[in-house]
Amino acid sequence: MINWIDILSPKLRQLHQDWIHYRGNFLMPSVTDYNAFASVETVEESSASSAAVLLPAEGGPVFKHIGLHLTNIIPDCKPGMRFAELRSPVTRAAVTAPYHRIVTARQPEVRRNRGSHGAPDFEMLMLPFCDARLHVRIIHTIYDLAGIDWKRAFK
Repeated sequence: MINWIDILSPKLRQLHQDWIHYRGNFLMPSVTDYNAFASVETVEESSASSAAVLLPAEGGPVFKHIGLHLTNIIPDCKPGMRFAELRSPVTRAAVTAPYHRIVTARQPEVRRNRGSHGAPDFEMLMLPFCDARLHVRIIHTIYDLAGIDWKRAFK
């Protein structure tokens, strides 16, 4: 079963379409397709506002890439850092929960934040990539930090 996702951002809609292009029979792209996906022009253009997380078979999730514009949303985060190393328990919980959901559902998801806890308004798209055993091993998250039409979002 595929979940329907509501994407407000035109930029994120295009990135979702780019991800769909790499989906195979498992309705999720393989980790072997990740480098090709990451080199797509729309993905490269969004690198300052994106994050890539590796989910190794052992140990906790690790940030492979963290965009420069995400420092307000995920403070004190840097590439190579494990989720467990995030200093604030609140930040750690807020970051971990959506990734856990993607690992369980194995489907893309969109989340929105309306400036809570001092963070800016944003919409984020989380895109999973799986291994041959259908375990999610990479999650590429793209944030749209530009203005969101909140009136449209809650109609």
